[in-house]
Amino acid sequence: MNQAVPSFLTHLECPICGKRFDAASLQSFCRTCYSPLLAQYDLVRLQGQLSPHEVANRPRGLWRWAELLPVQDPGYRYTLGEGDTPFLHLQRLGKEIGLAGLYIKDEGPNPTGTCQARGLAVAVSRAAELGAQSLSIGTFGNSGSAMAAYARIAGLHAHVFLPQEALPVHHRELRMYKPELHLVNGSQNDLVRLTTMRSNENGWFDVSIFKEPYHLEGKKTMGLELAQSMGWSLPDIIVYPMGEGSGLVGIWKGLKELQTLGWVNGKLPRIVGVQKNGLKPSPQFNPLEEQQPGNVKGNSVTSAAHGFSGGLNTRLVDWTLKDSAGILVTVHQVEVEAARRQLAFSEGILVSPEGAAGFSAIQALREENWIRPNESVALFNPGSGLKYMLS
Repeated sequence: MNQAVPSFLTHLECPICGKRFDAASLQSFCRTCYSPLLAQYDLVRLQGQLSPHEVANRPRGLWRWAELLPVQDPGYRYTLGEGDTPFLHLQRLGKEIGLAGLYIKDEGPNPTGTCQARGLAVAVSRAAELGAQSLSIGTFGNSGSAMAAYARIAGLHAHVFLPQEALPVHHRELRMYKPELHLVNGSQNDLVRLTTMRSNENGWFDVSIFKEPYHLEGKKTMGLELAQSMGWSLPDIIVYPMGEGSGLVGIWKGLKELQTLGWVNGKLPRIVGVQKNGLKPSPQFNPLEEQQPGNVKGNSVTSAAHGFSGGLNTRLVDWTLKDSAGILVTVHQVEVEAARRQLAFSEGILVSPEGAAGFSAIQALREENWIRPNESVALFNPGSGLKYMLS
């Protein structure tokens, strides 16, 4: 949507120290706190100028939320058709596990096949608007493909740092977009270090997740769409499979903004973050107060569920889980594969391993009665299962 709808962005802010940053220039993160910056909007002024009914009746797509997104000039709102992904009622599986209100938000139909299209559509668009010429990203695959695709339509140079051990499908996909591909033979720390070093040396703007403010803004539209799909009510629980954690943080940020606008009814959901853990024989969950900040880590690049490979920004993830009275669940690979088959057979949905892990976590939490039978649950599937069939 490139019509002349203004953004209500006012400034950027560090959530740790509260320092404000100018949103009219390229920014990365707070160098004092090493925290991502969060985009802030004039919600009080917006409340009197926009209604949820108006947004719901706009043309489909991520940019119908333009007032709550950072790009000022409509000419820089680049799109490949991302957003407004299917929201489905899982009636058969819900009946099987005693949960009538079970839903899925399926991000697989997005461009490049994952929810990363949302984050990079906004991050690349804003970087282009602010004058960036060359972008870089450290990735395990999906975010790199999305960045390369949007950089291509924005006319920017793309530099993608990818582990040599990444899934073959990610290597093939990236080569179709023809970014400058830099293969990294080493650990996740090596990937981050090399991306940062080369970006600084060459003046490339690093749009790696949590390294700039606006990827979160694209991801938050998942939460905005969820609220709109449910008639501006919200589920009792949201289950989100985490890689680096930006989707979970972004969704919560978006829901808090809708609450401030007065657009959603009732309490905000409890958030369940899901990670894969190859050391446990079955899904495990613990109250958040038993978890220590910094103890949540991504899995290795060789994990079958590559969306779990990224490291977390633990402070923002911990804050989101605490603020929502949520928890973190870890799931074993055996349960992931069983859940993928179950979703395909019962509901006809071929989810990514990450999405299957989310369903496995729901089953475990339902068995423990942490999720009660009368509660509604929305599961996010971050990407298309077809990518993993082709790997």
